[in-house]
Amino acid sequence: MALIKDITDIRKFISVNEGMDFDNLTAYIDFVERDYIIDIISQTQYDALNGAYAADPGVALTTINSNLLIRCQEVVVNLALLNFVEPGSLQISDVISVVNTEQSGVLSQSRKNDLKTEWRNKGFNAVEKLLKFLWNSGNTYPLWNVSDEKIKHRSLLINTAEDFSKGYYIRNGFFAFSLLKNAIERAEELFISAAISEAYYIELKDQVKNNTLSVNNTKVINQLKKAIPPLAIYLGVIELGISIDDLGVNMTSLAANDNIYKQKPLSEGNWGHTLRTALQSGEIFLAKLRIFLNKNASVSTYPLYFSSACYISEEDRNDDQLKLNNEDSGFFIV
Repeated sequence: MALIKDITDIRKFISVNEGMDFDNLTAYIDFVERDYIIDIISQTQYDALNGAYAADPGVALTTINSNLLIRCQEVVVNLALLNFVEPGSLQISDVISVVNTEQSGVLSQSRKNDLKTEWRNKGFNAVEKLLKFLWNSGNTYPLWNVSDEKIKHRSLLINTAEDFSKGYYIRNGFFAFSLLKNAIERAEELFISAAISEAYYIELKDQVKNNTLSVNNTKVINQLKKAIPPLAIYLGVIELGISIDDLGVNMTSLAANDNIYKQKPLSEGNWGHTLRTALQSGEIFLAKLRIFLNKNASVSTYPLYFSSACYISEEDRNDDQLKLNNEDSGFFIV
């Protein structure tokens, strides 16, 4: 049994023909539930929810379970169809052939790309909605609450596309955010830890992970939401569109003539301005954070920062030490 029983469940989110063979989707539903849903809500919570839905919904499916189920189903339907769209137009037997009937023609690659983009973005944004729902649920789901998965997806100082976009707007939402996670982690380790001290950085990470941010640390996190995203863009944006093969380093782009993805050599000039601006923006917001911390840190307020080598006392404080005014970048704070 799965969280998607039949076509009726799919039609809650996407209009599909009643004559669609549901069995064609079951492998993709199983894949999404295994690699996404269980990874988020835990195996034990999944088993409980699946068991309740498999039983009589009018008896076993409480309001609490219904609230979780509908959010899981939105993820499953969109990401299952995303993975189905390419093989769904193929017939695999002794040979692989394209399905084409008198009633319906072959879907163009352009239209496939449009559908994949739509279902990918809807599916990943539903993942973010599911995560935020659980993070704000308190003790409503005790099986998830005691699982390793509860903190697994809160390992960064910024854990949602919504927060990332406060510092650098990403149009593709949580999908783009997921691709940038490694860059965000490196930005934290290379820039943030060095700026606020390793000890204070670890304190912030622990409070974010356990959803126990203090009032003072919330103020710092709100400023880091402006600093970390451009620094992550600086470190990771080029990596998103490149591949390395026997031809060297290539960049994936959309060919204008046929609207399909092709490869072409990576051009450094295309990225120069974006990368410089992102780095400068991130450094300025990080410098502003340090000004805030230096003015407000004490033995009782931000004590780990106050006791670290990163803290600059009032008599020693100046903009040059904080790199706020940068002649090379052309950015100045007056």
